[in-house]
Amino acid sequence: MDKPGAVLAVISHEVNDYNQWRKFFDTTAEFRKSHGVVQSDVFRCPTNPNRVFVTQGFASVENAKTFLQLPALKENMQKAGVTSKPDVILGVSA
Repeated sequence: MDKPGAVLAVISHEVNDYNQWRKFFDTTAEFRKSHGVVQSDVFRCPTNPNRVFVTQGFASVENAKTFLQLPALKENMQKAGVTSKPDVILGVSA
């Protein structure tokens, strides 16, 4: 599993205001890249625009777990306006 995006994290959470959250998220692209994220996409719930789903690709499960446990990630999420505990699902390329 050494190809980019071999591991996918799907992260879902609520935010105070999608537009503010998205602006902050977009400014953290280099942070994500420097911590092993090789791909990111954002989706919104069609019935609740302040519920977001972020998909992030990693080269390994270890990289994904390390990134998801970073204290700086938690700080960034708080600064961005995340209001709920994130739900995280990891999947591996099959």
